[in-house]
Amino acid sequence: TLKKMGISVHIEAYDIGNTLYRTQLCLKNNDLSKHDFIIAAANTDQIPYLYEWCKEQKVKLVLPFSSRVVETENNPYIYQVNAPQNMVNEGILKLDTSKYAGKNIILIRTYNEANDEKGQLFKATLRQLIDYKIPFHEMIEYEGDDDFQDSISARMSNTKPNLVIPCASSMAEANRIISMVGAVVNFLPSAYKVEMWGYPEWVALNKSNLPVLHNLNTTIYGSYFANFNREDVRQFQINYSLNFGKDLLNTFPRYAMMAYDIMLQFSEMATYRQFNVAALQHEMHFKQTHEQSGWYNNSIYLIHYKRNQEVYSSIIQ
Repeated sequence: TLKKMGISVHIEAYDIGNTLYRTQLCLKNNDLSKHDFIIAAANTDQIPYLYEWCKEQKVKLVLPFSSRVVETENNPYIYQVNAPQNMVNEGILKLDTSKYAGKNIILIRTYNEANDEKGQLFKATLRQLIDYKIPFHEMIEYEGDDDFQDSISARMSNTKPNLVIPCASSMAEANRIISMVGAVVNFLPSAYKVEMWGYPEWVALNKSNLPVLHNLNTTIYGSYFANFNREDVRQFQINYSLNFGKDLLNTFPRYAMMAYDIMLQFSEMATYRQFNVAALQHEMHFKQTHEQSGWYNNSIYLIHYKRNQEVYSSIIQ
């Protein structure tokens, strides 16, 4: 991609493994102080040392994986590709409340509800509805409740669009909730309109869940998304297979696409040029929380699974 734009970059690759010792050895034996940026640290043991080195040498350090790096908050040379969950929560909660307007809102809580940071977003959403005096139904499923599916059905409206917001939960529990809501909608007359809000890990659900997500007009938020219906994304897969003799790993996110997006983003920053090349999976807009903090990618994808089997994504910041 860079060659096509007539741009030349110098890249060096070092295998530092997962150990602090090999990281120290690499930086001691190689002069990396003149580099524009370094992409490193798959292991949390390596980050504190890299943190100090980059601050001292004034070299940008790009952290591609972890969203839980406390050092980012006090080092303006760190760029964190995946924003912390609390920052993502803030972005979602700042969305225009018009998404609730004129809808019959059903909040589903279960006996396996998560109490992590995604769980905090669900509780904050509940408080937001109360603060804005937006009416909703809060439904709580207790263990052994065989009639809960019928209870959800009874709360559905045929005069207003229904918005279902499940609590945060494990993947197995999410699969159960999605199937349960899907079963409810399947038995409703066509006059009933239903949509659902979900969580980032839902993009990794089994393909058998996709028809249900589409049928429920599901919107999922997340830090990354690759739409495999896009021509450039499909072409990337073909080029990858031709160049490396194997297909992309079936993981979320796709690591090769992550690397491509990171390299383009920071090559653009290093050359002070505007590439105008669309991100495949990680769109990046960085911000600081204060003058001496590191830089967080605060782009949040909203992924819409439409009833016509199309998938659309939009970015909020």
